[in-house]
This record gives sequence, structure tokens and C-alpha cells, in this order.
Amino acid sequence: MFVFKNYLKIAARNILKHRGTSFINISGLAIGMACTILIFLWVQDEMSYDRFHVNTNEIHRIVQDPLRASDTHEAVTPGILGGVMEKEFPEVVKSARFSPLRLRFKYGNESFLEKGGVADPEFFEMFTFPFIKGDSQKAFSDPFSIVITEKVAKKYFASEDPIGKVLSTINKTDFKVTGVIKSVSHNSHLQFDYLIPFKLLKRFGTKIDNWSNVSFYTYVLLREGSSRQEVDQKLKKLIEERDPGHNMYYLQPLTRIHLYSNFNFDISSHGDIEFVTIFSLIAIFVLLIACINFMSLSTARSVRRAREIGIRKVVGATRLQLIIQFLGESILLAFIGGLLALVVVIFVLPFFNNLVEKPLSIDFSNLKSILGFAALVLFTGIVSGSYPAFFLSSYQPKKVLKTLMNKEANSRSPLLQKLLVVIQFALAIILISGTIVVYNQLGFIKNAKLGFDKNNLIHMPLRVNVPKYEVLKNRLFQNPGILGVTASDYLLTSVRSGTSSADWEGKAPNTQIQMNILSVDYDYLKTYKMEMREGRFFSKEFPSDPSGSIVINESAVKEMGIQSPVGKRITPGKTDYRIIGVIKNFHYKSVHRRIEPLIIKMFKPGVPGANGYLTVRIYPDNISEKINFLETIWKEYNPGYPFEYGFLDDTIYKLYKAEQQMGKIFIYFTLLAIFISCVGLIALSAFMAERKAKEIGIRKVFGASTSNITFLFLGEFAKWVFLANVIAWPVAHLFINKWLRNFAYRIDIKIWIFIFAGLSALVIAMITVGYQAVKTALANPIKALKYE
Repeated sequence: MFVFKNYLKIAARNILKHRGTSFINISGLAIGMACTILIFLWVQDEMSYDRFHVNTNEIHRIVQDPLRASDTHEAVTPGILGGVMEKEFPEVVKSARFSPLRLRFKYGNESFLEKGGVADPEFFEMFTFPFIKGDSQKAFSDPFSIVITEKVAKKYFASEDPIGKVLSTINKTDFKVTGVIKSVSHNSHLQFDYLIPFKLLKRFGTKIDNWSNVSFYTYVLLREGSSRQEVDQKLKKLIEERDPGHNMYYLQPLTRIHLYSNFNFDISSHGDIEFVTIFSLIAIFVLLIACINFMSLSTARSVRRAREIGIRKVVGATRLQLIIQFLGESILLAFIGGLLALVVVIFVLPFFNNLVEKPLSIDFSNLKSILGFAALVLFTGIVSGSYPAFFLSSYQPKKVLKTLMNKEANSRSPLLQKLLVVIQFALAIILISGTIVVYNQLGFIKNAKLGFDKNNLIHMPLRVNVPKYEVLKNRLFQNPGILGVTASDYLLTSVRSGTSSADWEGKAPNTQIQMNILSVDYDYLKTYKMEMREGRFFSKEFPSDPSGSIVINESAVKEMGIQSPVGKRITPGKTDYRIIGVIKNFHYKSVHRRIEPLIIKMFKPGVPGANGYLTVRIYPDNISEKINFLETIWKEYNPGYPFEYGFLDDTIYKLYKAEQQMGKIFIYFTLLAIFISCVGLIALSAFMAERKAKEIGIRKVFGASTSNITFLFLGEFAKWVFLANVIAWPVAHLFINKWLRNFAYRIDIKIWIFIFAGLSALVIAMITVGYQAVKTALANPIKALKYE
């Protein structure tokens, strides 16, 4: 106890004695640890998705491999599949289907559009969504029952008991509230505010119990201890027997859905394991830069501490005691820095939460949080204090206390000092290069030629019935600022229909293609300003177009392997069509993916009805007036629905929200890393100037000019930056290339990116140490040499 108290007293004295160095070390470590805490809060949240369920490890989602039809797997399955597995596979305890659904409910004078879904009763047995009111076993006993979340219950019923109350949709369907569950946590890939029975889809005409309607999300609960791989093999045999030919299915663990689901037709937006890896590396880089500052300054001060080490060893101190002392000092500094880091995190967290759009927080009552903070402090303290602890403690007192002491200390320090600065600059160059690439790729996405004109397009859900559509369209065209009006069953950015069993004239044996299907009206091409490669688009001059004609894109022509597709027969389902034209490729999904084959059909009755989208092209002036006009017309034809709209260019850019967040995080943390490096360099250059004072004094006596001395000083750092570039460029290229592979359409990695990053690091270094270099060069040589 006495020894520990003595070490603590010595550590405190050293901190107070060298206030400037201690302040730089503590502030650098505090910023580095604050960055690390923020990023790892985000990483922890990303890794926590779907882990709150009691049966987390046994729940799996069934996903689809379209075999030869596509490289991209799909998250949808036939409605019959889960039930068959439950009956025939002893490993499967339960299965449940889910499909998202949006309905507008009315209660009294209130009306809200809610995000929900349809689910089987087993859904509540498999997943842990706790009931606050009602019975999970009987929740779906009535076909028109509804289970709502606590948030929805408060919205509609305030303090009233919602059980037994009736929520009505705009189309007069009544649902009786039979249960209230806790609001769904943000870290669930299943997001909903209400659930209604899955079998209602059958009442409304949807085929839910066959192999051909591949539109639903299916989950199975495996018996504890069952092998997922064995179930996959059984599933393969089952599909070969019951639904041979074009699809294969396999199990995806629930815990992998959020970070490993780059699938077609997925239920919602997901995270990406690569972002988790990249952000974790950023945190480690920033923390290492702060630790390197500490080690660099310790290296620079090694001569001063050499005498202390020698004297301690002479009076009986062992190397182990010195190691404990030095590590204790660095851990104490890290602890103080950690406390400051927590203060910084508390103040910055609201801004960071707004940036990443997550409700992150630090739970100081949680043992894991306390242990995590302790581990961070220990790691930082041990890494940053490793040099003084393990190298300085090895000095021999005999050499240290003689005139050879300076030579002994200096023979070790500069090499390690240079290595640390090189590593520090290499990390900074990697971060700068990554930031440039992320922003260039985002700019490329924003300005990419999409194959249509995305500007001045307003989209809104289409809620009118068939007869009203043409009247609505004509009313809109009465405004001269409306340049085009069209309808489609899906918004351009979220086409969710397709087939992998299409047949066509001239099809090669065993050929399968995953083809997406979009239904539109006559004015789609003109409104979006798309172009035809050959043939024609749909026209009212050809009455058979709605029932017998199809347009395909260039990607479909390429995959189908036919030279002249116009006039050829194609059967995407049970109906034969004729290909009347080939439209030039346009991006109808994110540029992460290649442009996939697309079939464009017409609505048979002419419009999409209540489940489609209306898109209006406006003249780009007085936009607010156009929106007001649209709202007026909307209320005239849709009195029961509020006016909802969006701009297509904004909707497209939102597809890259994760990349936007990544870009902002990159630049903020890169700037912090550069700041930490600069603070360390200022102190390090001051120590170097002190060490080289005699050498510089002698040079000045023999005629060296101020500019000679300045360039000599700056040249030393320039060599380190050059070596850092040699190390950083290939490493940065490796990471950048791996990230860009996520995009089917991407920028080229140009050499100027690395040159700019390297020059930026050089300029930063020169500016940082420039003041100290000039100050050293202007110093009076007599002061450095008067004691010689």
C-alpha cells in the first residue's frame, strides 16, 4: 500500500512538474478516447440488432438463392414454405410469415398513416415483443383483430384502455384492438406500429399458400441444438421435390440480418458490416495517434528521465518496479484523459446522435459500460506508456550516470521517435485519402447519369380509383406549370416485383434470368424523359398494348441473348406478350448494384389504383405554387387522405444515407486526428529544438543562415512524411478498393488522391513545426554554447 501511495505521489509530481507536456498528453488522450467511445457506442448499437429476443440464436429467416437467374439473393419466399418445413422437419419448432403493410386509420376526428404488417399468430411466440395489455395466445383469434404498439395506443386513445376499441381504415374496414405491445426497439430489423392477421391477405384475394407467389418473409424457430447446415440440406431436397427448377432457399441467422443482408426485396434498409469495420478502424487510428503523441513526447524526454532511472536503480529499484511506476503514470494520465473524454462525449452525444440518426447513450449504471471504460483506460495507458515502461527502465545506471548517458539515450530515442511520427502520419494520410474517396464517390452518385431526368419530379401515393384517374390527370394539366403526369405500381427507387421463370422466343435451354417487373401508364417514358433504343413505347394508338405488349431494357436484351428482340414473344408469368420496344438502361435501384433486367408492362385497366404512385413533372419556377396547386387538386379527389409528396432527386439521394453519414464521420474524425497530430508535433518539435540547440548554435557560429537552419529543421520532418506516404499509399489503396467494390458503378482510384493526401500531410507538418523551426533558427547561439 505504501509503495502504491509512493508511486502515485511521484506520478502526480511528474504531471505537475511538466504541466505543458502533461496537458498535451491528457488532452490528446481525451480527444482520442472520446472519438473511440462515440464510435464504439455506434458499433455496439449496430451489433445489438435483434439480440433482445429470448430465442435469438434459434430464429432464422429463410432467404432465396435464385440460382442461375441472378447474382443477388432475395429475402422473399413462397407463403407455403414455412408451414411445410414445420410439418416435415423435426428440427423446425415453429414458423411465422410477415409482410409489411401501410394503412391509414381513423379514430374519431384523428387520422394517421401507420407503418405495420400482417403476421401469423406464431409470430408472438417466436419473437419477444412483450404484451402490455391483452393475451398473445388469443390476439389473432378474430380475423379482424389488431395488435398495436404502446406508441400508437397513446396516439389514438391517450389514457383510455384501448382493448376492445375499434380502429377504422379509410376504406371502412374495422379492426378491433386485442393487444398492446411495447413499442418496437430501434435495434430490430422488424419495424412496425401494428400487426393484423396474415390470413386476411387471403380474404382480400392474395394467394398465400402456393409456391408461385414468392412475396413473403418467412421465419422459423429451430429446436435448440439443431444444425442449420443440416436443415439447409433438407430444405434443398424439399425444393427439388416440390418446386424444382428456378429457386433455392437457405436459412439466415436472425443476428446476421441487419449487417449481412444486401438482398433484393428486403424488408427495410440495413446496416453494413463493412461500415462497422471501417468505423472501428477509424476509432483505433485516432486512439493510436493520441497514444503515439504520448510515446513521442516520452521519447523526447528520455534524456531528462535517464538520470532519474539511473539514480533509482543505484538506490535499489528493480526494473519491474520502474515498469510499474511508468505504467502507473501513463494509466493515471489515461484515467484523467478518460474522465475528460466522458465529459466531451456527454456534450457531443446529441450532435453525434443527430448525425448517425440513432438514440445512443451511456448507461453509467451498467456494469458492461463501466468495464468497457476501464478496459479503454487500461489499453490506452499501457499502449501509450509502453516506451518509458519497457525501454527507459532497461537503461544501465553505470552508463546513464557517466558522460555516455547522452549517447546511450540518444542512440535509442531518435529511431523510435522517427518510427512513431511516421506511423502517425501514415494513419493520417490513410484517413485523408479515405475521406477524399468517400466524398468523390458521393459526388459521383449525386451527379451520375441515371438514364432519366430526376430533377423537378414530384411523387405521391396514388389513392384514387380507376375512373377518377383520367379526370385527375386532365385537371392537373390545366396548370401550365405541369409538364408531365404518369402513374406506376412502384416508385422508381423501390421496384419490388419480379420473376425468374420467364420464357421467351429463342431462349437457350437451362437459361434463367431474374427480371424485375414495373407496371406503368402511357406517359411514363415522356414524363421521366427516358429514351428508347429501338421499337416503341406504349401508345393509345394501339388498343392491345395494355393486355399484350411489353417493353424491356437493354440489360434484359443482353441477358436474354437475343439479337433483335422487337416482335419476339415473352411470357413472364402465365400470359404471353409481344416485345414492342427496348428502352435504354436507366438506374431504377441504387448504384450499389448493376442495372438489372427489367420488364415494363401496362396496367390492364390503365392505372395502378389505390396502391400505386403518381409522378408529376413541374416547370422549375415558383415550386411552392405548384405544390399548393397539387395539394388543392389532391384534396378535391382524395378528401379522406392527407397530401403526401416527395421530390424524386431527394428520394434517390436518401438511398445513400449510410454513405452520407460515413462521409461526415470520416471528415470529422480525420480533422480530429490531424488536430491531435499537430498538437503532438508542436511539442515534439520544441523538444527536438532543445536537443539540437548546441548543434544549431555551432552551425550558426560557422555561418549558417536562418533559412539554412529552418530548412534543415523542416527537412527532418519532410523525410518522415515521405516515408509515411510510402507506407500509407498501398494500405489506403487496399481499404479504398475494398469499399468501392460495394458499388457496381464507381469512381476510378486516381493517383492524385494519394498525392493530394500526402501533400496535405506535408503542408500540415510544415505549418505545425514551421514556427518552432524559425524560432530555433533565430535563437542566439551564445545561449546554447556559453556553458561548453
